[in-house]
Amino acid sequence: MFSRHYFFTKRIIYQCILLLYIILIVALFLFEISKTLEYLLMIVSLTLISILNYEILLPNLFQRKKSLFYLFSILLLLFLFLGIIGFINFKIKAIDNNSISGVEKWIENISLLKFIKVFQIKYSLYYIIFICFSSILFYVGLYKQKEIEAIQLSKEKLKAELKFLKSQINPHFLFNSLNNIYSTILENPSIGAESLLKLSYMLRYILYESKENKVEISKDIEYIKSFIHLQIIKDDSIERKIKTYFSISKNIEVEPMLFIPFIENAFKHGVIDDYEEGFIDLSLVVDDRMILFQIENSLPNQKTKKYSVGGIGIENVTKRLEILYNKNFQLEIEKLEKTYKIELKINL
Repeated sequence: MFSRHYFFTKRIIYQCILLLYIILIVALFLFEISKTLEYLLMIVSLTLISILNYEILLPNLFQRKKSLFYLFSILLLLFLFLGIIGFINFKIKAIDNNSISGVEKWIENISLLKFIKVFQIKYSLYYIIFICFSSILFYVGLYKQKEIEAIQLSKEKLKAELKFLKSQINPHFLFNSLNNIYSTILENPSIGAESLLKLSYMLRYILYESKENKVEISKDIEYIKSFIHLQIIKDDSIERKIKTYFSISKNIEVEPMLFIPFIENAFKHGVIDDYEEGFIDLSLVVDDRMILFQIENSLPNQKTKKYSVGGIGIENVTKRLEILYNKNFQLEIEKLEKTYKIELKINL
């Protein structure tokens, strides 16, 4: 919308300048020539030449490597400009000559050559200044345009990259959740039905909510709780190994699926269902100034082979944080012999 108004306004201004130039040319033949008319016509002529250079010659000739044609056009415009201004000066001098004596005319003719040289240098200098000024404006505008395009391209690239990162959900989790829910329904229909609702919410969240740029943090927490619930139904004994704490003083908006990769990573490497001393401690605190997310999980002495719960990974989610929050976040990862701890602070 802004661009359309800008080009429309520019077109109107150009048309007004052209109309003024035509009026001045007509006045040149109909009325008595004066210095005021000369200066006004000179300024309008130079303005029109600058517009021609800015809008036509530079983009269509010089930018397309047609330097000789561009130089020829510039020189042609210079001769036309000097011709028009010279014609005005000639008429002014003709009027002045009618009012002077023969001796004065003779002296005037002697100095004519000197006048022409000074005239050419003076007005050629004006011409060069306007041409250089319009060229500088053109390349400054071209630089700004490329800068804006680069920023826009960068934004589009970031959007595409974020969309790609958020879409990397491992299908193994879905398949295993369905199998676990099926087994639970056979043993305990009420818990199985609840688990099915949880999975339904998670799928809806992934398919629809996560496409938005931001969601309420309460929805993200609900997704986390549903995820943990689906992990617990595999083995009731692991429930006591999981501790969660949520404190939300303000239901702010955050980027969807921001914390879940860390939680998936904890369940993947904590292997609490196979490791007696395994544990996961999760904390998420939100206030007006900051989001504080902490998660710590056990690490078994021997690596246990297990499917990957989440496909996004710590590396990808770190990259996502850098894109979204730039330097307004702190991510600390501490890996010890038996524990793995992640702390994420996001300044609001």
